[in-house]
Amino acid sequence: MKKSVLTLFTLIVTILGFSAIVVHAAPIEDMGLNGEQQLGVAVSGTVTSYFDGDNDPSQTVTSTYGTALAVTNKLSDYTGYTFYCWIVNGVVRTDLAIGYSFTMTDGLDLKAIFYPNGTNGTTLTYPVVFMDANGELLEVEYVAPNGAASAPGTLPTKLGFDVSVTPWTNTFAVVAGPVVTVLQYTKTNATEYAVTVVNGTINDLTSDTIEYNTVATVIAPAMSGELYFHHWEMQDLTVSYSASYSFTVVEAVTLTAYYATSSPADQPRVMITNDLALRSGYKTFIGQFYLPSGYSLVEWGIVSTASATAMTDIGTASVIRNKSTKYNATTKEFVLSITNANSASYRGYLICKNASNVLVTVYSDNAFNVVNGGFETDSIYGWNSYRIWKNESGIEAWQDARVVNDTYFGSNPYGRDGNYNLGVVWDGASWDQGSERMGHLRSSDFILGGSGWISFKLGGGKTTSVAYVSVRKTSDNTEIARFGNPNFNNTGIATAQYGSSISNAEAFLFQYYFDLSSIGTLGDSYYIVISDTTSYDWCVLSADSFITYYASDPTPGENQTATNIIPSILGIDTATNAIVNGYFATNFDGWENVNSTWRRSSDGTAYSSTNSTDSGYLGLVRSSAFSIVGNPYIRFGWGGSIRYDKQMFISVKEVGTNIEVLRFVRRDNLSSKENVDLDNHMLNLSGLSTSKLYYLEFCDNKTSSVGYMRIDELRFVPESEWNSVTSGDRAVSISGIPTNFIYTKPF
Repeated sequence: MKKSVLTLFTLIVTILGFSAIVVHAAPIEDMGLNGEQQLGVAVSGTVTSYFDGDNDPSQTVTSTYGTALAVTNKLSDYTGYTFYCWIVNGVVRTDLAIGYSFTMTDGLDLKAIFYPNGTNGTTLTYPVVFMDANGELLEVEYVAPNGAASAPGTLPTKLGFDVSVTPWTNTFAVVAGPVVTVLQYTKTNATEYAVTVVNGTINDLTSDTIEYNTVATVIAPAMSGELYFHHWEMQDLTVSYSASYSFTVVEAVTLTAYYATSSPADQPRVMITNDLALRSGYKTFIGQFYLPSGYSLVEWGIVSTASATAMTDIGTASVIRNKSTKYNATTKEFVLSITNANSASYRGYLICKNASNVLVTVYSDNAFNVVNGGFETDSIYGWNSYRIWKNESGIEAWQDARVVNDTYFGSNPYGRDGNYNLGVVWDGASWDQGSERMGHLRSSDFILGGSGWISFKLGGGKTTSVAYVSVRKTSDNTEIARFGNPNFNNTGIATAQYGSSISNAEAFLFQYYFDLSSIGTLGDSYYIVISDTTSYDWCVLSADSFITYYASDPTPGENQTATNIIPSILGIDTATNAIVNGYFATNFDGWENVNSTWRRSSDGTAYSSTNSTDSGYLGLVRSSAFSIVGNPYIRFGWGGSIRYDKQMFISVKEVGTNIEVLRFVRRDNLSSKENVDLDNHMLNLSGLSTSKLYYLEFCDNKTSSVGYMRIDELRFVPESEWNSVTSGDRAVSISGIPTNFIYTKPF
């Protein structure tokens, strides 16, 4: 067992003070910038000159954000004084010359420490600079040559540490020159934590115990073949893209090394831990940043908001910019504690300049919130798009262009949060073209935490059985919740939520809340899928503001509580290799009439309408569960407007996940079929797993023309019967159906 893997300046506390977790963020309200910081924005700071104990004039300096700033001409006249050091945002820097060019940020605090010259090369007094182990300035005292300084009367306290018996690094009983002395601590918390490594090692082991507040290093080995190391993950967060990764241990963790066919892009990155829950009334984080060669550091910290938002960034309304001023020079780690009242949402941020002197801002992931839940990147960044129809790009529903910042159908507002949302019309696609598209959009994973509540905004989706939002377990893809937009085109509710009159609410974004902890488990990992599963007739969703973390229960307004419409599949416990009531002999027993739009006619067949000629009703009918053990072939009669294969089809879905594993449309030789006569069709399910159960969904999403479907005589048949009919009687299986939702990170 190795307890001290790496010691940095008498443990990391002497540089960063991790054990203390007392480097509190000083909230700085947003500067009013619309989006990212820009070089042309004017900001101000303070320059103070310390000449002796009674002489420290100060003045304000104004410049543009991110530019180089030499402040020699801003200092008070220092004739007769010798420059000693800078104190930059509370950190003593004896390595910087008086003419050093600083990077200008808002609130930059510079202190220049001088000491007075006497006659004939003598010195009148010397500065004694007292600083904390984390680099914070405690006090500056001026002492006559060979005199004694007095330590600050009140010293900081640090959780898990006591002030050392010999508290200061340099003595100040006889001051013969300028002195910087650092307060020292002795660790009282000797707790050891397990660090487990998957696909890598720590101290040549796959697991080791490391003392609290000690720096550990994990190593990912090089792989043979065409795989390259890509990144490390810890607690569902990407923490590093370096094969050798060093970090401070404050709890038991598991790190997993991931490999890919190419190395990651070398770009600036920042991460923060989940809340370490070390202090009552505060959220405490360890952050860490990485700068590639050619980039220079400007600013780093955590942006937060007092109320939950889908994606917090510098441009978010009412954002609080919690700047950090200190970091560990070796690991690039920093610590911030933010009050609970100011941290309903939070992300790490890093501002730097590239070699072209252009400012770059990057943000961290958050394990409790999905990436880009508000689409404020003006893209579907962080989301994965899945096609449904034959893998054709022209029918792909979800793409960057679908993120919009305007109105729909003229001047109708979406009622979005922030600047962007998923829209229903967009540049490059007419309404007909856009509404024809179908697909799934998968979020990043999130850990269900806090109160367990989630929220989102939905518009469109006239028929909730074909256009909906799902929540799935990351571990096995089980669907635990499904939500539609029951308020579709309800102008009264839209007006009440928007605050002014809404005349068209077809794509208006209605606010919904749901207590996911009522069906999910706090601490488990989930993801969201937005699904447009068929074409036209408003099977198209607008969406925005997916928030998956609330520290405390929100209070939904009227008509804002979401209803879980997840399918409850019939007959799971009694499922056999048979279609229950496939001849509809006993009305719809064994079937779920999902939208109440199907009926049994007098001849014993099932119609997707309220009468045999009504084409205005949309919806599904869903079978009971069945097994394919025995005969994997289904035969039945099918009629209606089945020529419209993007709107009239059969889905075979897996019990539990409710994932569509097969989709069938009418026979090739019925491409003009648009009458109620029943034509023989056969389905081949032989490629499915015999260890799982499945069910059928017959979808009618067609209103015009004949616009309804008719089915009857559904039954499993043996392979011999399958082989006895011509291939022309076989329904067409649509290729490209996504049967899993494996997530690809936006590296």
